[in-house]
Amino acid sequence: MSQTSEYPFPAEARSNENFTQIVQQQYGEPRNVLTLVTKSLSELAVGDGDVLIRVSKRAIHPGDVHILRGASNGGSRAPISPEIGRVPGFEGVGTILRVGAKIQGTEPFVVGQRVIFFHGAARAWSTHVVVPASAVFAVPDSISDDVAAQLLINSITALEMLRTGHDSLPRDAGLSPFVLITAAASSVNRLVAGIALGLGVRPILLVRSEEGAVKLRAKSSNVPVISTAANNWKDKIASELDGTPLYCAFDAVGGVFLNDIASVLSDGATIVSVGWQGEGTPDLSMFAPRGLAIKGVSLGRWGINNDSEQRAKHVETAIKLGVTSPQLFEVEAQYNLSDFQLAIDHVFRPGKSGVVILNS
Repeated sequence: MSQTSEYPFPAEARSNENFTQIVQQQYGEPRNVLTLVTKSLSELAVGDGDVLIRVSKRAIHPGDVHILRGASNGGSRAPISPEIGRVPGFEGVGTILRVGAKIQGTEPFVVGQRVIFFHGAARAWSTHVVVPASAVFAVPDSISDDVAAQLLINSITALEMLRTGHDSLPRDAGLSPFVLITAAASSVNRLVAGIALGLGVRPILLVRSEEGAVKLRAKSSNVPVISTAANNWKDKIASELDGTPLYCAFDAVGGVFLNDIASVLSDGATIVSVGWQGEGTPDLSMFAPRGLAIKGVSLGRWGINNDSEQRAKHVETAIKLGVTSPQLFEVEAQYNLSDFQLAIDHVFRPGKSGVVILNS
């Protein structure tokens, strides 16, 4: 008898059932390296400390696609076994089908419990996943699957960005009330702005087009939204600051646009980088004379930079945000798992607002 067979195992999770997953065989353009594969559930081994989850929804993050392509902004390339392949995705929402021996009977790890998960080996682009119990969390009924599917990665990234920005302030900065946020319509940076407002910080939001600015103003009526397509966008920032120093910018653009960001910051300021979508190489020659700095935030270092208590607080905060501020977790579009290529293409569609979700 296996160590988990004595525990509840409903019919839909029996070994003669199949599951479907999206498999990556090598790095490259998603349409060239991804295939939809059907396997037997008997191939999923549930260890003593694991949870088997039937996944209902998972978000596609831009970082997921960068990793697929093997791009530098997706981090280092881990080897991919051609025989086994790699299943993308790190988070999602679903229902527990089975639990390992060591966690059987412990809350919330009971069959039928709705949970969210986030783990580096989660293989979320699959109808069923096996995840360590330490990476699985109960989700309140008041949080919809649409919100739950994107809750952890974006919230934790936003919290890490805000902490990095706070810790980077000059000692003599005082209580500087302003932060600059680029690509402000993105899912992560909308969260950064929302959390910042709750902390008494005044964000100035930048978007690339006036059309995007109009859309964002409708959702952020009390926050200045400035389009960088306007010739005087830097003057508009100066007007909002009214002489107050600007010591922090949260950037998801990068490229040569870093020079424009630096030009509106005060000496001693820090740019917190969470993405690199821009083109070209910035001229950083003025950074040292002005005491400017760039600090990158990577979710891959979350476990290294935070102890278990701090990680638990981040998850708790993320869940609270899902309950109190669901409007911060906008969904752009939803696709069936089999339509993954259409979903991936949608992730980088101009004017996108909110995440793209894969359903199963």
